[in-house]
Amino acid sequence: MDENKSIHDDCNCGDDCGCEEEIPTMKIELEDGTEVEWDVIATFPVGDKDYIALAPQDEDELFIYAYTEDENGVVLDNIEDDNEFEAAGKALDELFDEMEAEQAEENKNN
Repeated sequence: MDENKSIHDDCNCGDDCGCEEEIPTMKIELEDGTEVEWDVIATFPVGDKDYIALAPQDEDELFIYAYTEDENGVVLDNIEDDNEFEAAGKALDELFDEMEAEQAEENKNN
């Protein structure tokens, strides 16, 4: 996955664009064996680790996980440390702020 990749980076239209861009998704198997489809909201680095923001489809929740990729695909790791989770959350907030500022600037120039 690309660093700092948002669901609408390719169309440069903003999150409420109504475009036909397809939101990347991934299936996650829960502990009980149930598979859930998640929207990939963004990926981003913090220090030497990569993080991913996921939202279960049709829900208003957002989850942040550390992740790596191997030959089998994406491997998610729960963030156990409070300081690490706070740093990842702050980085995601900053990413959203940057995206919002870029969109405002684009709207201003159009």
